[in-house]
Amino acid sequence: MSDSRILVGEMTYIGPNCFLGAHRHPLKIGRDCMIGARCYLITANHETCAKPYREQGFRGADVVIGDNVWLGCGVVVLPGVNIGDNAVVGAGAVVTKDVPAGETWAGIPARAISSVNRSQT
Repeated sequence: MSDSRILVGEMTYIGPNCFLGAHRHPLKIGRDCMIGARCYLITANHETCAKPYREQGFRGADVVIGDNVWLGCGVVVLPGVNIGDNAVVGAGAVVTKDVPAGETWAGIPARAISSVNRSQT
């Protein structure tokens, strides 16, 4: 079983009413990050199968937030997601897959909308 810890880097701000959940897998947040209010970062979620909910297990994976990442208010980051250094995730986004370094993502589910290598579309 993986380590069940929450690690937060230096100079990282975590806004009010955020939920940081590390169930059986670590949640690692880099340095110099800004995490907006009401964000929800989890390393495990219920299984989705035909069993009654109370009998379902959990599935999970590590979550890693790189350095100098900005998560807007109300962002949800699901298990197994890695967000690269210098990335931005827009308010209210639901991140279901990895965000490459230097990209800006938004939406439900979150998708790329710009990058440090190209102008906004």
